[in-house]
Amino acid sequence: MTRWYGLLPGIGSTVIGVVLGYFAMQIYTKGDWVSAILAGITIIGIILLAMVGWGMTFARSWEEPSEPKKAASDEILRVYMARQKAMLEQLDETIELLREIRDLLKGVSPSE
Repeated sequence: MTRWYGLLPGIGSTVIGVVLGYFAMQIYTKGDWVSAILAGITIIGIILLAMVGWGMTFARSWEEPSEPKKAASDEILRVYMARQKAMLEQLDETIELLREIRDLLKGVSPSE
């Protein structure tokens, strides 16, 4: 699903093209040759701008954004698993230490 910010280059280039096209036509209504040439150059620029803007939009929409997210989540999962293993090893060591302490305390008789 395309998000709205992915469409911004295309929409922005279209809006700029419409505004520039309006001003180009306002210049051309004066009727001289120079304004006709300027309006023609402006319209060609508008078409190129719109093509580049929409091209950027479609290039972004064809990219696969799920791959980097998957790689990042795999890395986070690996780090989490390593952390959990380390904690389990520490707990095993603590259990062994507590068993040794228990055995020592069982061996000591109360002095009366």
